[in-house]
Amino acid sequence: MYTIEERWMNFRLHCIDPEASTVQLHDMRIAFYAGFTSMLEANMELASLEQAVAISLLKRLSIETLCFANDQV
Repeated sequence: MYTIEERWMNFRLHCIDPEASTVQLHDMRIAFYAGFTSMLEANMELASLEQAVAISLLKRLSIETLCFANDQV
């Protein structure tokens, strides 16, 4: 499994303009780690729920992310 830092480096390589400023990179890294932290918190919440409820919520989260991605195209 990749570390958070390895995931950040992959995201940086594939998604951020190589000419991005130091400030932009700093802010993007903070946002990346904040997003990862948010997902970890969501996973912990899901782990405390009954399986059927957790699966239903995961499906809703998945649909939300797909809708967001489609809006960005």
